[in-house]
Amino acid sequence: MRSVVEAKNNLSALIDRALAGEEIIITRHGTPVVTLKPIKPKPPRMNPADNATAHSAFTVFDAWCARLTVQVQTITADINAARARSVTVLC
Repeated sequence: MRSVVEAKNNLSALIDRALAGEEIIITRHGTPVVTLKPIKPKPPRMNPADNATAHSAFTVFDAWCARLTVQVQTITADINAARARSVTVLC
């Protein structure tokens, strides 16, 4: 454990030690108050090429959905036409 005064005087060295994986605890009047640790790196951002690939995949999916919608509408119309042609016999 390091006091605030020690940490202030050796901050650069303490940062290097924390980056190397050591847990650095800083105390104030003998009471632990802060842990010095490295920040986790952010996940990599999606690059524009990946974005274009995703856009292309959604475009293909949208086209597939449009064709499927037309097929469902055609089948529904055929079923409704067949129902309209059928004759109900009441006994």
